[in-house]
Amino acid sequence: MSRRARRLLMAIAALTLTALVVAAVAWTQAYRQSPRPTGADRADLERAATSAVTALMTFGGEHPPAPDAVRAHLSDPLLTRYDAERADLVLPDAVAASAQMTVNVVGMAVGEFHADDARLLTFLNQTVTVPDASAPGAGAGVGGEHTSTEKWLVMRKVNGTWLLADVRPVGDVTR
Repeated sequence: MSRRARRLLMAIAALTLTALVVAAVAWTQAYRQSPRPTGADRADLERAATSAVTALMTFGGEHPPAPDAVRAHLSDPLLTRYDAERADLVLPDAVAASAQMTVNVVGMAVGEFHADDARLLTFLNQTVTVPDASAPGAGAGVGGEHTSTEKWLVMRKVNGTWLLADVRPVGDVTR
């Protein structure tokens, strides 16, 4: 190998090494600058998410939440869908079947956090009761059916208040 070829090879190697170092430093800085919620931010976010998902997924029975009370926790696009479908948004044919549903949040973890939006993994215990088992969408009798489920909650901060913008099944790759 000639002296000129060696110099060219060394220059290419030095340039490649420099590019790798610059890329590593840039990635590290970008990772460090991604926002992390403070304890107070996390508590506010989780409190709002718990209230929103409980209001949305609790319906029927003697004292269901009023639609305006549910709407106060929602943001678009979920708000638009809720206005059109009400309880059927959460449980298809719930209105026709006179279904009742309650939900308890048993756990929550912040998956993504930004100043004005966040995504939370939420663990829920649901109880669904359908009085008329022959009605469309019916699957549980008088005692109710208890299930545990997980949902991704997409939250948006609107005028300083965290609102529920979407509820997605865990593992859903179509959205």
